[in-house]
Amino acid sequence: MQSINLYDSSDTLAASVADGCDAQPLVIAASKKTQLNQILERFMRHPFIEVVAIVWVGLLCAGCAPEIGRTAIPFVQNNGTKEVIQLTQSTTVPNYSGAGTTLFIGTRWDHVGEVAHGKVYRSKDSVFFLRGANTHEAYLVVKGKKLVGFYLPGDKAWSVLEPSLDIEFGVN
Repeated sequence: MQSINLYDSSDTLAASVADGCDAQPLVIAASKKTQLNQILERFMRHPFIEVVAIVWVGLLCAGCAPEIGRTAIPFVQNNGTKEVIQLTQSTTVPNYSGAGTTLFIGTRWDHVGEVAHGKVYRSKDSVFFLRGANTHEAYLVVKGKKLVGFYLPGDKAWSVLEPSLDIEFGVN
């Protein structure tokens, strides 16, 4: 196993790099930044350290949710009917963050407009969010009895739900 020991003074930086039992002192008379870079370069040459660094960066990236896919789309606001749907069955919607979001039985949704893919409904009971790399307020886009995607009012965009989900509701 490789270890590194740093010794610091006001002018110079000295280090001892040890591979297993063999300690090899490394003293460089240069600026601290240059010295530290040379020490770290030597330390990083060890294959085990490279593997650990690659795995660490991979885990760091894997922990991030992807950005929500969206496309700008025209929205036609509903100025007429006051249609409200009420869910008669709970449905879990997969989320971009990997966890699902549940649309609970009994929640009510106002018909607020339309996009090319279907009718747009905004939650009457709370605010519904999609979570990915960022959090977006989302309205349901329903075509027939299928949840086909989401309208993101803050982005004026459409986000498709693949595959679409059956959604059970009554109209009030």
